[in-house]
Amino acid sequence: MDSRPGDIRPGAPLTLRASWQLRIVAVLAYGVFAAVLLGVRFSQATVDDPSNAIFFVVVLAAFYLLTAMAFAPRVRANEHGLTVVNPCVTWQIPWPSVRGFLSEGSSFLYVELEDETVVRCWAIQATNLMLMLGRKTRVDGVAEILRPCIGGADPAPDPGWRKTWTRPHWLTWIGGLVVLFTAFSWFSQVYVAA
Repeated sequence: MDSRPGDIRPGAPLTLRASWQLRIVAVLAYGVFAAVLLGVRFSQATVDDPSNAIFFVVVLAAFYLLTAMAFAPRVRANEHGLTVVNPCVTWQIPWPSVRGFLSEGSSFLYVELEDETVVRCWAIQATNLMLMLGRKTRVDGVAEILRPCIGGADPAPDPGWRKTWTRPHWLTWIGGLVVLFTAFSWFSQVYVAA
């Protein structure tokens, strides 16, 4: 469960994820992808069509992108700094490396670093409706919570920020295995049995 906004103090880190609405839409779309994949796989009209191999590759990429964008992104803040987990890359940023947060009129929260690098936080997004109406968005609210932490005292020496690859979410592995299994099943039916 997501932490609720509040003070960031020792022992009480703040974790923010993509909105629950986005995650529900992703699960529903995941089901539609699976139904289409299985429908194409077991349809006799398409068994001999070699373009199915391309279809399986496209569906595998769609599974990965869908789960990576909906379930991987999160932002963790504690007394030492920020951890920004995006679909492909994870950033670990100590507070002394943070110059500021860019949020005004943005669809995403951006972290501006002292070396002028800008990091997009995929987990913190604004809705287009709120941007059009000029109202306060989730991006603005999170930026207000995090701004007081900039330049906070970090007892550990500042090693600078680190950038690593993000581990795929478990739904990504399941979706990938389903697609690979159905592709292998289709391939063996078309080419090995023939």
